[in-house]
Amino acid sequence: MALEFENETRILRGCFFDVQNEVGRGRSEEAYHHGCKLWFEERGLPVASKPPHPLLIRGQEAHRLFVAAAGDGRESKPNCEGSLSECRRR
Repeated sequence: MALEFENETRILRGCFFDVQNEVGRGRSEEAYHHGCKLWFEERGLPVASKPPHPLLIRGQEAHRLFVAAAGDGRESKPNCEGSLSECRRR
């Protein structure tokens, strides 16, 4: 029985394994996030990184929520500017 989204699943698995192999194990979630974002961009695949989420009250936007990467409201920024290998913790 074939997967319904077999090609998409193959692409995602490839991304996850490539990023973990290059970035290494035990890194911060943010390092993997940036690594996956770079992986998709390097291949010309569309990616939306942490889009804002509108908080709606009675159908009107009251506030925009942004996902915090560090889990405590702070956003950590690992050194991931040029390539996946730069997403390593220093």
